[in-house]
Order: sequence, then structure tokens, then C-alpha cells
Amino acid sequence: MTIEIHVATGLDKGKIFKISEYRKVSVGRSESCFFSFPKDKKTSRIHCLVEIVPPCNCFVADLQSANGTFLGRAREAKPVSFIKIGSAHLQNGDYLRIGDTTLIFRWHEDNSTLFCSVCNKSL
Repeated sequence: MTIEIHVATGLDKGKIFKISEYRKVSVGRSESCFFSFPKDKKTSRIHCLVEIVPPCNCFVADLQSANGTFLGRAREAKPVSFIKIGSAHLQNGDYLRIGDTTLIFRWHEDNSTLFCSVCNKSL
């Protein structure tokens, strides 16, 4: 099982990250973050932590970011609405908004390894 994280909005729209092994990663504006969005000025340097536990578990925790971390759950035939969270268990198809960047978490059955969608390097 692979967990895909799609960048749906923001300056990095279109990036896709695939993870098939346990990872606890930082998300934020800092270049040191695993999911780094340096051009998103509404994102804190280290905004939140995401713990990925394949085959199908993801957890997120806000790190007292200035603008908050927001969770959106897709509902059939309804627009996604976001709520501010401190921490949450992510479900397949959930949206996570930090600053002007929105991520979509999806689970897929395959044997992919972790790679960068920009440079296609294995991580």
C-alpha cells in the first residue's frame, strides 16, 4: 500500500509525493522540512508534523503555527469545508490546508517506493 500526498493548491500545485514506509515528517516553509513550501508566506517555518504509518494510517499535529492547520473531509457532491485542528487522524481522500497550500492524502495498492515528484529521485 502506498500513501500519495498531492499538492492541490498553492505555488507547488501538481507535486505528488508517494510514501510506502513509516515516516514522521515536518511540513512547513523551512527548506529543512520534508514537505517544504518555501514560497508559501502563510505557512510557518515548521507548521505541522505528519506521521505516516502504512498501510493506511496518517496522523497530523499542528505545531502552534501562526495561521493554523485545517482539515477538510470530502463529502459526495458537496464542496470541501475545512475546520481548524490541533491534531487528527487522516482518512483516505482528506484535505489538509496549511497557509495557501492544500494537500490531499490518498491510499493506493501497489509497491511503490518513496520518491520526489519534482526530480524523481528515490528518497
